Amino acid sequence: MNDMANFILTHPNVGWKNTIEVDATQPTIENYATIYGAENGGLLNIGVQCQNLPTDGEIEFSVPGPDAQNTIIFPRQAIPNPNFAPTVQVRWPDNFDSTITFKYYKGKTDPPDGANIIPIVGTNGTGADFIEHVKRVAPQYLADVNYYASPAEIHSNPQGIPIKKIMIVGSVPFELKK
Repeated sequence: MNDMANFILTHPNVGWKNTIEVDATQPTIENYATIYGAENGGLLNIGVQCQNLPTDGEIEFSVPGPDAQNTIIFPRQAIPNPNFAPTVQVRWPDNFDSTITFKYYKGKTDPPDGANIIPIVGTNGTGADFIEHVKRVAPQYLADVNYYASPAEIHSNPQGIPIKKIMIVGSVPFELKK
């Protein structure tokens, strides 16, 4: 009898589990979604909405724009709360389309079943009354987001404005499954 078999037979309460090493420098999830711009262009708020993601994970995303000022590079950042929703405002020309690429890096805690990362496109509208109007007629389209007024502000104000309401005009949910 070999040593391993003898050890197992004489120690029935010992077990082991096969493990898989995960490189923490590589994203756990990486995906993308197409963003179709408006026919008449304008201001858009683009980002991702985390739903029920553990706060020991990290997120990053990027969106090529029509020029450097309207290209989003949101660097890898810790998820400060399970429903973190960073968005960045850009100005796009007529009929400009792009792609949002996002990456999620899992920490020690596994995301619960049903956790989501949702690429979102929203708007603040054309005036102060816009959000108030949406609250009355279509509140289900409003979301609380961490807001960055421009791609440049990501670096000058890393936390953005903590919470601001925007109207979601497009989203693509990606549900995380074990």
